[in-house]
Amino acid sequence: MVEDSIAMDFTVVGEGARLRRVIADRFNVIPTNAAIGFDPERDRAQYHRDPSGIVVLPRGGRGSVRHMAPA
Repeated sequence: MVEDSIAMDFTVVGEGARLRRVIADRFNVIPTNAAIGFDPERDRAQYHRDPSGIVVLPRGGRGSVRHMAPA
């Protein structure tokens, strides 16, 4: 489920992954069954979460989000 989110090109969202209010830059791989944007404290600890609640995943991933090498 991808709700109110943007996934840039070359981003792969795994089966069963849930994203809410997420901006995922290029070359991210969101793992199967991941949940991002649902737990503010966890999101803040792993990613950039702005005061409005939007979670930003930088290019190439960070934390539990794996990344793909650019082509």
